[in-house]
Amino acid sequence: MGVPEAAESAADRLRRNSNELWTAFGPTNVQLHRISVAVELQDNQRALRAADQLDTSPLPRALTSRRAQVHLDLAAAHSATRDSDPQAMLQLLEYEHLAPEAIRLNATATGLITKLLRRERPRHTSGLRALAGRAGVPDS
Repeated sequence: MGVPEAAESAADRLRRNSNELWTAFGPTNVQLHRISVAVELQDNQRALRAADQLDTSPLPRALTSRRAQVHLDLAAAHSATRDSDPQAMLQLLEYEHLAPEAIRLNATATGLITKLLRRERPRHTSGLRALAGRAGVPDS
């Protein structure tokens, strides 16, 4: 059994999401890591398929940053193709909603916004410039 399978097995045996000793361990967090790893490996389709099975509502309230991170990961996965720019922007908006202070400080977030601005199609991403302004990303 490999590490991913062992983590999933342990999380399934636990059958709940908890934050004991700040571990944020449980079935949902295992899914979040699966998505993050897929994005890091540029296996964006795998990340998006895993997201279809994701429900972050069972996470403890204190884990807002884990909820936010998955939206940043999914924005990256969607931005891999120009056709998914509207979905990438929606994920960035959700990231901003959950972590408003982080949208300006996170290099990945500002990099994704810059990427979307470079290939902007205003009809498809009408709120992009406003998001860029809130994130402190120059629009040109």
